[in-house]
Amino acid sequence: MKNFKTITLFAILLVFTLNSCNFLLKKDSKRTKVEAKEDKAKNSDVLNLTSPIRPNEKLVLDSVYTDTIMFSGWIYEGAEFQYLKGYKNNKEVFITHLLDEAGQNKYQLELGDNITVQWKIHKYDEPADDEIFYYKETLVSLKKK
Repeated sequence: MKNFKTITLFAILLVFTLNSCNFLLKKDSKRTKVEAKEDKAKNSDVLNLTSPIRPNEKLVLDSVYTDTIMFSGWIYEGAEFQYLKGYKNNKEVFITHLLDEAGQNKYQLELGDNITVQWKIHKYDEPADDEIFYYKETLVSLKKK
């Protein structure tokens, strides 16, 4: 009877250990696939990035573009970033603006100002899940005209 309990306990521990290892292998396998997919996308034309700012143009990740838009406001999204809202060719456009360390916006703009913006398509990771990511227009700099 004592041997039976020992064997049963050993079998249960073995099952838990193997399941834990299998879980870790699956998790690492997923991460490797995502990283491989990202590397492939960076090195090829797979991404097919577009933006309402340049609707008929294929864009390249992290390349800087320069455009003129009409400023129409800021949309605040927490302490880290906000959206610059404007119009280009009578269409509403949004550009992500990362705030400085103090959470301040250094640009003083008035409604209707024509501004020259330098922006890029940037990849952001989902804070809660490192396997989810998305692409957004991100402000590099701006200047009043």
